Amino acid sequence: MKLKTTSPLTLAITLSLLVAQIPLSQLAIAQTSGNKARRTGSKVAHKALPKFAINLTALAQQGLIVPAPARMAAVERTIRILSNSTDHNPVLLDETGGANSNAVVENIAQKIATNEVPSSLRDKQIWKLDIAALVANFRVSKDAVSKLDAILAEITSSKGEDILYIDQIASVGAIYGDDVESSLRTALQNNLHCMSAVTNSDYEANNNEEE
Repeated sequence: MKLKTTSPLTLAITLSLLVAQIPLSQLAIAQTSGNKARRTGSKVAHKALPKFAINLTALAQQGLIVPAPARMAAVERTIRILSNSTDHNPVLLDETGGANSNAVVENIAQKIATNEVPSSLRDKQIWKLDIAALVANFRVSKDAVSKLDAILAEITSSKGEDILYIDQIASVGAIYGDDVESSLRTALQNNLHCMSAVTNSDYEANNNEEE
């Protein structure tokens, strides 16, 4: 496993100055229903999050999630980065279209639910952004970005209680453009706590563009 202090991927730079480059093996992700977890779990009142994100911690606490097997080295490394007081927004490199990164994140949610995490992560709520719901409800970029701003504001207003997970973040930028990057930069300035995943090919493509 390698760590980089900067990432040539624009959105990865936006999300974190410390990138967890975690190679993951081919694994299938268990199918779970997230509807019951949308409005439960977090102690902070939310409006946008329950509509466009799934609370994975709440799913785990309710026994509604069965994480697929994941490389525990990747899970533990990600937990360590999330536990940092700074540089705590890992980016998972995943060539399986999100299956492996989802397995890692769901295992982390399960560990939070069973108190198998450092004290700094106890009771944290991991929210997975529902990109399909966002796209289905907001075809116009400015409307989607406005809603994303509301989601990011709710995460940052939780003062660290909530962690946002954005699977295949490059696709969000591809759909909605540079405004997404601007929104993420602003949220980071307000101490956004998040995780994201991107394919190796997207990572390398953006790396080449930056060189």
